[in-house]
Amino acid sequence: MVVFVTPMYYFGFSSQLKAVIDRFYAVNGRIKGASKQSAFLMAYANTDPKEAEPMISHYKTLLNYLGWKDRGMVIAPGMWPAGAVQNTKYSRQVYELGKSL
Repeated sequence: MVVFVTPMYYFGFSSQLKAVIDRFYAVNGRIKGASKQSAFLMAYANTDPKEAEPMISHYKTLLNYLGWKDRGMVIAPGMWPAGAVQNTKYSRQVYELGKSL
């Protein structure tokens, strides 16, 4: 299983996660079509759901291309200061997602 975890940085994945995804190219023949599952966890400061759509679309497009199965997403808007996600419904959703796997 591969779990993609990132904050939104200027309407996209963090550079660290993007660098990992870009390196998939080197092993594309081994990972494309492999029987893998995936999940997506993302936090962002604003609360407009439209701002999360490009990242969700990118994640779904990546999984579609690779032939991987999505096991769930937790998208946490309004997470501005460090630690803001603690004791929110989002931390519970991530916990429940983990338990379901």
